[in-house]
Amino acid sequence: MYKKYTFFAIVVCLSLCAVFIDYYSKTITDTKNNTADYYVLKSENDILALYKGKTFIRNYDLNTSTLPLTDQDNLKSGIFLEDMSAVISTIEDFDVN
Repeated sequence: MYKKYTFFAIVVCLSLCAVFIDYYSKTITDTKNNTADYYVLKSENDILALYKGKTFIRNYDLNTSTLPLTDQDNLKSGIFLEDMSAVISTIEDFDVN
């Protein structure tokens, strides 16, 4: 009788593991694909750099060490922007400061 329950428990555990692995792998793939759709402004060696996803686009002639500390902290982790107009607007805001 215990063999029946043991077999059932193993089948249930394996099914749950398969569902979790399938869901988790799709979530990781979606996250990686969505990242490529965003522009990222980062500070690298106190220079403002622009990426599209993980692909480097260009550096801007802006010394990030002169920005307020809040902006510097945000640029260390990266500022994610949806489109180029948001990138331009953010850079213009930095130039004003």
